[in-house]
Amino acid sequence: MSKTYPEMTPQEFERARQHFDLPISRFAVLIGVQWRQGQRYRTGASPVPAPVARLIRTAINNDLDAERIG
Repeated sequence: MSKTYPEMTPQEFERARQHFDLPISRFAVLIGVQWRQGQRYRTGASPVPAPVARLIRTAINNDLDAERIG
């Protein structure tokens, strides 16, 4: 049975970017998307997919730095 996680809001996405202290262009590459898609997640124009949200939350919860994520 898979666990359901809450949707990642644009505000949470932006806080995560700030947590890693990266510009959106670098943060987008880190999570495996183009910089423009990162902008869409940040503004709420596109929802953050569950796998991307899990990656970000897991990295933060496990106190990983940016170099250890990708």
